[in-house]
Amino acid sequence: MMKTGSKEFYEVMESFESNARTIDGAYIYDLERCERPPGESFIAGWYYNNGNTNAAFNAYLRGYQHAKCLARLHALPLHE
Repeated sequence: MMKTGSKEFYEVMESFESNARTIDGAYIYDLERCERPPGESFIAGWYYNNGNTNAAFNAYLRGYQHAKCLARLHALPLHE
């Protein structure tokens, strides 16, 4: 399981931020202004100050973790 604050976590966060505008239904209107909490202290799944951005990231993170799990089960080939 990926730990919050790990290198992998930040890579997923950066991937989300670069792909957020292409996610259907994400409702991220102004990603440039969606800041992370001060000191990046992530509390109980709250990663962004904007609620819509935070909900979209939580969904993105769950999808990433699901795909990673499937890859471990050899059900989904991943290219790294």
